[in-house]
Amino acid sequence: MDPFHVIAGAIDALDKVRREVWNAARRGGHKQRAIDLKQARWALWKGAENLTDKQRARLGWVEKTNRPLYQAYLMKERLRLVFMLPFDDALDVCEAWIRWAETSALAPLY
Repeated sequence: MDPFHVIAGAIDALDKVRREVWNAARRGGHKQRAIDLKQARWALWKGAENLTDKQRARLGWVEKTNRPLYQAYLMKERLRLVFMLPFDDALDVCEAWIRWAETSALAPLY
């Protein structure tokens, strides 16, 4: 698989987590939280280096209010790192990422 498709798969998994927490907020009657989660989508999808100030603030809100979603974001970003490193370093990061995914409670990511 090429980097584009690997990261696209990670973004799809991240979005599944986002939709799960969004649906839980809607079902729980937390209308504003659901709106905020929906609006965080683009910030979650983007690479950290390309975020606007507003998107960084949204991610900060996600970090404070929804740890599983923020963990899914961090996992997506760590996977992006694999494709930016020299091979041996990338292999180590990839193996650590797999262990992280296996032990996480984020079903879409493993």
